[in-house]
Amino acid sequence: MNKGSKYRRGESIGLKELREFRGLTIESAAKSIGISGYQLDHYENNPGDTPVSIAIKLASVLNCDYDLIIFA
Repeated sequence: MNKGSKYRRGESIGLKELREFRGLTIESAAKSIGISGYQLDHYENNPGDTPVSIAIKLASVLNCDYDLIIFA
């Protein structure tokens, strides 16, 4: 991450924190990958439940590796 960033390279952060760090609302992130805000909220609170297909889409939107989403 950038030098002045809140997060450090290699530091583990949750899906919600990453989404917020990228400046996205739950509704905008969910809409961009074709799911409801309710579904995204579930995945943020239960990252192990996130299907790989959704994790790949989220990774693209959040500009991160998809395994960060699965194993957050």
